[in-house]
Amino acid sequence: MRLKVIFYTIVSSLLVCTQLSYGAQEDATDSSVVTYEKDYFAKFDVVTLLDMLNRIPGFQEILEKSRRDRESQSFLGTAAPRGFGSGGDQILINGKRMAGKDNNIDDTLARVSATSVQRVDLRRQ
Repeated sequence: MRLKVIFYTIVSSLLVCTQLSYGAQEDATDSSVVTYEKDYFAKFDVVTLLDMLNRIPGFQEILEKSRRDRESQSFLGTAAPRGFGSGGDQILINGKRMAGKDNNIDDTLARVSATSVQRVDLRRQ
């Protein structure tokens, strides 16, 4: 089974960096989409989807923000505000959000084998 990973972001600086990245291709039909084909990641010897995404410029900052948010919520014993799940950066697999309120993004991405990923699309919202 092949997976397409689509990463939505509203961070314009990330998009500027990724558009200038070596190996990234802009989708001809939509200038707000930057596509990283599987061949782009071959030189990095990636094993998981998390490894792949960490090779995209600016993505590590997105993961760090997610970790900080998760840690502060567990430290304070609070839950994420209801209704704000789609308000920020999102990672979609085959066009769908990951199910489950308490999903750990790092764990989920580390379980997906790089061999099952067809391409990674960065999409500007």
